Order: sequence, then C-alpha cells, then structure tokens
Amino acid sequence: MERSISVERLPGDWYLGEFDIAVAAVGYEARSRHIFETRPVNSKIKSGAAFDVQQVLSFGDNVAWYRSNEFTLDIVTDSEYAVWFQSVLERADSSKDSLRIVVDISSLSRVRIADIISVARRFAGTVNLVIDFIYSLALFTPPPTGESVNSHVGPVTNDFAGWWSDPDRRLSVVVGIGYEQDKALGAVEYLEAQDIWVFEPRSVIEQYTAALQSANATLMSMTDPNHRFIYRVQDPLDCFSRMQSLVQGLTVTNNVVLLPFGPKLIVLCSLIVAARDKRVAVWRVSAQGSETPVDRQGSENIYGLRVCFT
Repeated sequence: MERSISVERLPGDWYLGEFDIAVAAVGYEARSRHIFETRPVNSKIKSGAAFDVQQVLSFGDNVAWYRSNEFTLDIVTDSEYAVWFQSVLERADSSKDSLRIVVDISSLSRVRIADIISVARRFAGTVNLVIDFIYSLALFTPPPTGESVNSHVGPVTNDFAGWWSDPDRRLSVVVGIGYEQDKALGAVEYLEAQDIWVFEPRSVIEQYTAALQSANATLMSMTDPNHRFIYRVQDPLDCFSRMQSLVQGLTVTNNVVLLPFGPKLIVLCSLIVAARDKRVAVWRVSAQGSETPVDRQGSENIYGLRVCFT
C-alpha cells in the first residue's frame, strides 16, 4: 500500500465531536495541561506520557490533574516513546478503517514529535490516521540568560537524517528562529552551510518579536534579505505550504537541512515536509536536559494542523 501524508487547516471547533485517542505530554510547564483543561475532549482513550527527567515546577500538579480527568499516565523516556505511542494506537478499535486522534504538542520535545510522525507513517499501512496536532502559544517569559552547553547537534532521529544521493552537493539550511541567544547561528556555523534561509515567527504576543530579533541579529546580518520569510504562528498551514514550496525548489540542486527553533508548530511543519521527502534532513540542537526549566503558562491562542496519514 502506498502511504501519503496530507495537511489541512485545523477547524476552529476541532475539540467538538469524538476522538478515538487523546495524547498528552506531561512535563514541568503548567502549559502541559492548559489545552485539555480549557478544551475538554470526548475521547475513548486518554493517554499521557510523562517525562522521566526534570519533574519540577508544575509537574506534580499536571500529573494530579490528568489522573483526576481519566487520563492513563506512564513515565516514558525518549528512547521508549515511539514504542509507547505505538502501543496507544494499538489499543484503539481495530475494526475501524480510520482513527481520529488529538495530540497536544505544546510541551512535547522535538524527538517525541518526530517519533509520532514516524510511527504514524508506519501505522497507516493498516488503518488511516487523522491527527489533530494542537499547540498553545505560551504567555511571554524573558529568554533564558544563562548559557547551556549543547551536547547534541544532529538529526532529530535516524528517520530524519536525510537520504542524500550526493553528499558533495551545495548545502542549504532552512532555519526557524527562536529567541535563544545565537542558538540558530551556532548550528548554521557548525553545518558550514553555503545557503541560508530563515523563517521568522510573528505572533499576537508582540514581546516575542523584539526578543528573537535581538537574539538572532548576527544570523540575520549573514542572511540575504530575499531569503527571509515571516510566518504567522496563528497560520501554520501557510507556514507549512511556504516551507514545502521552498524545499521542493532547493532539493533540485542542493542538499537540505531544516533547523526548526521557535514555536513547536514550525517543528511540526519541518518534520512533515521531511516525512514527505526522505531526502530532507531535520536537525536539532539540544543541551540534553541541562537547560534551566521555565514554568511557561498557556495562553488562549491555540493553533494547530490536521494531518492525515493514509
């Protein structure tokens, strides 16, 4: 069976109706429970994967809330997450031709979002999956001031390492910038990219704009103005479409690495683009849990994408 991935705009009433599966990420941010707390969903299966590290700040309150609201919780390591997510899918009604799933990615790591995409692609060989990926934009908090040592720079997972037929081709790097000081710049310099493209977010919370422009001033000075895209966080479908179009053009002559910093929605867009074209790599830069935890609060600005795996 040939498998495909299609992307649609998330309807404003996404939380109405009935889901087969609801998936939560339980971490130290109060934002971990914000969407399901303010948009209760009707789902036959409610499952949450709690992080095994940094169980601080709002972690205990999040666990208590999910357990009191009919979610089954498991403590899951990154290396276990793909198997855990597959086990959740296998608990659904096996007689159905299609499963409707909702996943809150607000507090999910890049690795875990990648695992969801990979497992969903494989699982779609037996049943169609319609996944609503939802995201709550955090209320503004100042960017971190302390420096953390990056212990991982490379593909987000092996599935997203990119299949390059000619490693010597010109390298294009497509960067989604966030407000961490020069983090994107360090990754671009590490890759020694000859061709840089930047996706810069704009949201309804205006404080983020000045912070990310300050944090990325050097990278911006190195980037051709014609290679800069401003995307609206509230319109992830437009962001996905523009990235998909750009990457399709670049892969004709170049190898492509996507480096998504910033809101988790651009991480999702990058992973879907790469899942549709295995030549494209998605990299992450991480301090592997040594960053200082920040208890981010969810806002009423909730966005997402509906992704169909068939």
